Amino acid sequence: PNVILESFSSGRPILASRVGGIPALVTSPVLGRLVDAQDVPALARELALMAAASFDPARVVALGAPGSWDDSAGQLLDVL
Repeated sequence: PNVILESFSSGRPILASRVGGIPALVTSPVLGRLVDAQDVPALARELALMAAASFDPARVVALGAPGSWDDSAGQLLDVL
């Protein structure tokens, strides 16, 4: 999902359900947390943990967003 790549490019980790292609993008705890789909207690728990945690935006970018905004735009244009 493009919004996850946008988040990484902005230096922000994500919290998402473990569905579709999302697990392939979240390859490190630095990039965020995943929960099983429809597991509301797990989602609430992880949201609280992430809200209290600190993170290094530069590290998120380095691990999750290879390339530049121009590279990302070019890849999206190729798909479209």
